[in-house]
Amino acid sequence: MTLSDVLAARIGSRIGRPAAFIVELCLLGAGYFALAKGGLALASIHPSATPIWPPTGFALAVVLLRGYRVWPAIFLAALIANWTTAGTLATSAAIGAGNTLEGVIGGFLISRWSDGRDTYATPAGVARFSLLSFVPTAVSASVGVASLALAGFADWANAGSIWLTWWLGDLAGALVVTPVIVLWATSGWSALRNLAETAAVIAGAAAVGLIAFSPLVEQTAHTAPLGFLAVVPLLWSALRPRQRDTATVALVLSCFAVWGTLAGGGPFARENLDDSFLLLLMFMIATAVPSLVLSADVAVRKRTEEHLRSAQHDKQAERALRQSEERLAQAQKMEAIGQLTGGIAHDFNNILTHGGTFTLAARNVAGVPGRTAGPLAGDCVELALRDTGDGIAADVMPKIFDPFFTTKAVGKGTGLGLSQVYGFARQSGGAVTAKSDVGHGTTVTIWLPRSHAAKSPKPQAPGLGPDHAARARGTILVVEDNPEVAEVTATLLEQIGYRVLRAENAAGALATLRGGRTVDLVFSDIVMPGGMNGIHLAQEVSEHYPGLRVLLTTGYSDMAAAAETRYPILRKPFEVSGLERAVREALAGGTAARRAAQ
Repeated sequence: MTLSDVLAARIGSRIGRPAAFIVELCLLGAGYFALAKGGLALASIHPSATPIWPPTGFALAVVLLRGYRVWPAIFLAALIANWTTAGTLATSAAIGAGNTLEGVIGGFLISRWSDGRDTYATPAGVARFSLLSFVPTAVSASVGVASLALAGFADWANAGSIWLTWWLGDLAGALVVTPVIVLWATSGWSALRNLAETAAVIAGAAAVGLIAFSPLVEQTAHTAPLGFLAVVPLLWSALRPRQRDTATVALVLSCFAVWGTLAGGGPFARENLDDSFLLLLMFMIATAVPSLVLSADVAVRKRTEEHLRSAQHDKQAERALRQSEERLAQAQKMEAIGQLTGGIAHDFNNILTHGGTFTLAARNVAGVPGRTAGPLAGDCVELALRDTGDGIAADVMPKIFDPFFTTKAVGKGTGLGLSQVYGFARQSGGAVTAKSDVGHGTTVTIWLPRSHAAKSPKPQAPGLGPDHAARARGTILVVEDNPEVAEVTATLLEQIGYRVLRAENAAGALATLRGGRTVDLVFSDIVMPGGMNGIHLAQEVSEHYPGLRVLLTTGYSDMAAAAETRYPILRKPFEVSGLERAVREALAGGTAARRAAQ
């Protein structure tokens, strides 16, 4: 929020933004005027030429922070300050124009060639800022001295010395004052952190300045070397990661040095006050710029270390994500194999209720009988399971692979055994058939395409998008009866950034929702035990919690076809990128997060 916005909010809608901007200009002009009158009070070689000119730094800072539109405040404040000090309205207007051009040209050059307000972020930026500051300060000095000489207020013979004093004063103001204002203004709320340490650094600088420069301590030839103590707080602050402290320390030391020089003491005192100030200006420039360069270098190193730590953390997170994805793939394979063998064993156990034996055979075959094209026309693996039981009636045979078909009494079976076998075979690009001879037994045969390719290294898992963290917000209820699949899926969702709740079946999921837990998405397997599958759960959720989104998952084509007309389906096996995309799309299609209630 800009100063105009703050003022508009404080003053109210009665005045509005234009009037708030005028108030802002008045405040900036008042600040410039106060600094200008203070600087002109220290004039040594000419009433309008002072070696101490902080308004240059103030003007350059406000242009960098607020833009070129603040130039009227600079011009009017400079005009009034000079007019009430010496010269005529014409010379004061010319000097004010030079001061305004100084801020505008300096702001343009620094914004164009040195990253604007961010120029202090790197050592090279500080160096460019310092060099570019030579140009606008020279323009101001040239306009000011020329106007005084042409109006007869300065002798052309002294124009060179007046220009040098004027230019060095403006240059020192730019190099010492501008960084303090810009760095503190751009710190934002972070300026409130570590205030105790900042206060300690400034207090240390004030103590050194008091001992080395102030008139309160007797300054002699023996105490003059104490001025070198200024290096201590400058190094202390420069080696900290906060550049604003370094700029502030340089300003504090400069203020103490100016105080001591005005009092005729300190290491810069000479017989002529102007000579004393010129020596002081060299000290101010020589201490401010190198310390800012060192501080910027330390800040760059600090940022580089943080980036390296962040990159290392991201690398470790990516490695953990790949490991979790591998676990998920393995868990899904084991789930499919378990469902295959479990389905066959379960149904054959039902067939062998009156005794008998069964035989499992496996062999390589050159194609599936009757297939002349496609994967099954080539080399395949044939798995055949034969029993010597009662067989299956002819009117039942066409239905044995249908989901939920069973010949048992209600509550005695789910009818999912052979449907799982059928789904596994189809998902694998294979086929399954069954033949039965009543009274002599049944044979179920599975054909799967055979691979001759050599085992290749597992490709690296695709990384998550760079902005996944910004999207991965919310709570997902994972409903999965397989503990390993549930654990790995929950781990992947948590690594993506979601909060995860778990339930083993539909009844547990509904209990979680009735318990008032905040849930944004229900992610459920379709095939589950307990009398209620994932489709039934989705219907219950849609009826009782209409704002809650549902995403279903299954490895069986027929089950997916039965549900995908109403609910999104993520087909197994899936990878982490597919999981992330499906969850994101499901959440995007829903309403805002809600609290499930009874």
